[in-house]
Amino acid sequence: MMYGVSIQHIYADVIPDEIPTNIPVDATKGLTAVTEVTASAPIPSTVVTSEGRVRPALPEGIRYYDDTNDHITITDDAGCPEGAFCDESTSTYAYKYPTDSNVYRGPLYNGITDPSLFTGGQRLHILRHPTHATYFRSGDDDHPMLFSSKDNGMNPWHGHSWYSTHWLRWIEHMPAPSKDHPGLLMYFQTPTKRARNIRTPIKPGKYLKKYFGDILGEEEINDLAVKWSNMASPAKLSVTQDADEIERVYKGKHNGSCMHFAHDSYDGNQHPARAYAGPDLATAYIGALDCADARCLVWPEKKLYYPKFYGDYRRMEDALQDAGYTRGREEDFIGARIQRLPYNKTFVVPYLDVGGCVEDNGEYLVISYDGINCRETEGLAHTGRTCAYDGERYPADEMTYVQDYGWVANENLHSCGEFFECSVVGDWFCERDRWDSPEDYPVSSAAVVYHSRQIFYCDATEMYYPLNIFNPVQMANGETWEQDYFNDHGVTCDFSRDNYPSSQVIYLDNGKVVADDLIDLDNPEYLAFAGLDVSVIEEVEAA
Repeated sequence: MMYGVSIQHIYADVIPDEIPTNIPVDATKGLTAVTEVTASAPIPSTVVTSEGRVRPALPEGIRYYDDTNDHITITDDAGCPEGAFCDESTSTYAYKYPTDSNVYRGPLYNGITDPSLFTGGQRLHILRHPTHATYFRSGDDDHPMLFSSKDNGMNPWHGHSWYSTHWLRWIEHMPAPSKDHPGLLMYFQTPTKRARNIRTPIKPGKYLKKYFGDILGEEEINDLAVKWSNMASPAKLSVTQDADEIERVYKGKHNGSCMHFAHDSYDGNQHPARAYAGPDLATAYIGALDCADARCLVWPEKKLYYPKFYGDYRRMEDALQDAGYTRGREEDFIGARIQRLPYNKTFVVPYLDVGGCVEDNGEYLVISYDGINCRETEGLAHTGRTCAYDGERYPADEMTYVQDYGWVANENLHSCGEFFECSVVGDWFCERDRWDSPEDYPVSSAAVVYHSRQIFYCDATEMYYPLNIFNPVQMANGETWEQDYFNDHGVTCDFSRDNYPSSQVIYLDNGKVVADDLIDLDNPEYLAFAGLDVSVIEEVEAA
């Protein structure tokens, strides 16, 4: 059950539960504006359309995109000022898969609202906003949309079913940590305020009670609010070159790392992160040793950290800088020594985010750009890669990456019949990602979703075709046909110059072609086109 809200505007001299920002100085004569929202009469969990169809009810400010698909929603423009929205071609969208806690986002493009794209339970919500809205700045990793929607170890509410299931309740709010009031949450209260880039701070518990009070209990709200506040509190930095401690940090909490290996599933005889136990590099982390909130690679002697973070990067970077560390570049770490751990004619090493390779000086391994490849995820250094298809090792230059599958040896790629090269994007995919398309010019799901302007759909063959190879033909009824198919099964009407199926035209005695539905013996223009004598027709009709 969802609840409606009633809004009451008051003023206060102290920081309340909510504090609207960007208020003109003279708007309140020195007082701080507060917007309090209290629960009112419950809104039904479903609504009935004028046609009598039952649909799920939506949060305030959101409506269905159209009357045909319950999986597509859009920002409601009712009551918003001029300039709050722009046309759909410059909007952004958020979309979600039913089994994934992440909410993804991107620019709106032609074809995104095609109902056939949402047969697997995916959900699409179109966020309408002014072009170049501040929270979608290119290269800005700290904007509310990323924090709110991406499961990157920073948002303490991610991974909870209530947050993932009810994503439409918060996607318009884009909740993120308040920069001016540590421990509080800031969010866009309405589409109008989002259009003006006004974020309102609020206590996390107050926010949860307001918008999720019907599905969360008091105890749950308190626990979740504490997690949010703790996320924004100063963190204690720990730096270690002890191999045992480093291993515990890596194995304790996943934090999105391929070097987690909580169950010792690496290929070598010891955890690969133990190679970071000096003499130059170390592991810095915040939080408990066996459940670190974040970690990164540091060079203690030089007081440098490499800005590839696993976990809560905001608090991690703040803690490093408070301890006197400065951000290093990749080249700053070239030449750093790590432990030399031999194993079966190779070495135990982690996946190196910096440099990517090492050189063996006989005592230590030295990070470099060339040499022994350390960009593998099994915990060993190799000159080749493991094929995801047969599990064997192959030279790196004899392998191809298959999207959403992994590296595959070229000899398997062309012989097993389970992969194809998309004729639109040029990448390789599994056969499960092939959409109906010509045998010699396969089209992938990625091409349909992300490159719709480079393909077209033939309504007659019910297949997708790449535009750089095939030509579309527009039919009189609005359908699109592929040129070769049209040449065999269609014809152009000489009277209207429109295109029709061959079964819908006739051939006149004068050799011209006309569509069945255009034959009109009362139309002098048609009679002249058909070469018919008007006077003869009149005599026949009179007789």
